[in-house]
Amino acid sequence: MNEQEILAEIRAAFDAIDPPPPHVLAAAQAAFRWRDPDAVLVEIVGDAAAGRSGLRRGGGPRLLSFTGHDVGVEIEVMEEHEGHRVVGRLLPPATATVFLRHADGELRSSTDMAGQFVVDGVPGGPVSLLFRLPDGVCIVTSWVRL
Repeated sequence: MNEQEILAEIRAAFDAIDPPPPHVLAAAQAAFRWRDPDAVLVEIVGDAAAGRSGLRRGGGPRLLSFTGHDVGVEIEVMEEHEGHRVVGRLLPPATATVFLRHADGELRSSTDMAGQFVVDGVPGGPVSLLFRLPDGVCIVTSWVRL
């Protein structure tokens, strides 16, 4: 038995005994659909909720900062009745189409001339922002859990 056959047997055993939940597979497949290899990645450098006992209704907004390659994104996340509200800005300011990506799809918005944007109705779970600028440049944040 070669290495590939052994791996196939192990994979079959795990699929039979403990298969991944369908929502996990869907999220993994969606992550590959959203991949843009030419995008500028900005990674999280600040999370004002880190170290707190958790963000709960009435607990105030969560502030997150992302930076990389001379660009940045700052967002404020507030919990609402119908999900979360994400208010943020792109730095340096630029107009862009904003795609807030989550496990069930994406929500769209746009920035104003000051680089500011709002996205309402964001579900909890992992999210990432993608900014598509008019010149074709894409800026993508790392994934964070709301």
